[in-house]
Amino acid sequence: MQGPADSNHSQEKQQSIPSEQKPNVQDQPKARAPMTFVGGSRNPLSKPVINGTRSWSYGLFGCCGDPVKAVMAACLPCFLYAQSQSKTKALEVTQLPAPGGGDAATTDCLAFGAASLVGCHCIFVYMQRQELERRYKIKDAASGILVAWCCLWCALAQQAREIEAEEK
Repeated sequence: MQGPADSNHSQEKQQSIPSEQKPNVQDQPKARAPMTFVGGSRNPLSKPVINGTRSWSYGLFGCCGDPVKAVMAACLPCFLYAQSQSKTKALEVTQLPAPGGGDAATTDCLAFGAASLVGCHCIFVYMQRQELERRYKIKDAASGILVAWCCLWCALAQQAREIEAEEK
């Protein structure tokens, strides 16, 4: 509890500080810059980087390394595609993993399903593959469209595993 003498002393102390040095207690803390990854790729498995690019973290036919993703790719490819898209968008916007593991029932899932009815769903996988290769500086030995056309399930599982590795 301050008495009259203490109150006068604190006022004198405040008056002795020049106004440009006084902290303004009304100011709010400033926002911090979001976390960013230099180059957009963390290279989670430390693959060798040659000429600024690296290979995929997991092989195309290593899809059985994650049985859940392999089954999803084979039985519910539209859900795995949409979940991967959701995770990629979350990483781009917030630099954090998608909450809840990413959304699977989205318009991306509907678009993939509709495209699969007319046989052109491999285009969606190809475009996602191209985006991941660009973002993570991955150099693929095989042609992306051929991989998406001939090995759709393996490509989906590989892409999902790559995104998951980047989230960790």
